[in-house]
Amino acid sequence: VVISLTVIVLVEATGLPYLMAPLLLANISARSVANKLSKSSIYEKLLELKDIPFLEEESPKALTHRMLHARDILSSRPLVKLPSEVEVAHLVQILKDYSSHGQFPVLHGEQFIGMISQSDLLVLLAHKGLFYSAADKGSDLQATHRTITHSELRRMYPDGPSLEDLEASLTEEDKSCYLDLAPYVQIAPYTFDAHGSAERTYELYRTLGLRSLIIVDNNAQPIGEVTRRDLYSFQQEEGSEKMKA
Repeated sequence: VVISLTVIVLVEATGLPYLMAPLLLANISARSVANKLSKSSIYEKLLELKDIPFLEEESPKALTHRMLHARDILSSRPLVKLPSEVEVAHLVQILKDYSSHGQFPVLHGEQFIGMISQSDLLVLLAHKGLFYSAADKGSDLQATHRTITHSELRRMYPDGPSLEDLEASLTEEDKSCYLDLAPYVQIAPYTFDAHGSAERTYELYRTLGLRSLIIVDNNAQPIGEVTRRDLYSFQQEEGSEKMKA
């Protein structure tokens, strides 16, 4: 069907119907050779080269047959939570220790208020005018301190500052200051109940094209996350079992 549509489109575009036979022959030959060389499409090969796990449309049977829940397939890497008002020194250390984390959940007291990306945190650290002393912690920051707009936050993309350069530019006084993350969090991140089925987790993840999915408990508190690699491991397991069979 793909070959026929390709030939029809080319013939319609050129207005030369006598080219249909040679084009059809060329397409069939090219497709046959490509199938012999590799069963994967060019898009799947690009995903492999970029080390991005590809999730199939149908969820792995292991998720259904084992009656797993979302809490059973949490990522092994720790979920690092940040307070809405965070000390600069603590934030820098978190970014150094967990450099592989693309985003972090932010809590205001005990309340989960949203997510913030690593890139946004780096940009905020570059704006020293946003820092404030411990004495002002908990005060009305809207009234006493400057905030930056979303466009200002994105102005440094895609060439944002590196953590090494930022750390070198910070003085001891800077590191003792605080930074309010609340105005910059993504306030409506996708979450999923820990008692929900793992199969539904897979479907939601794939349908929405998520990078990670935060799993919450009965009190809407984040307890972990599910990443693409966590789900891909079940897909690989199923593939290995089919090869053995």
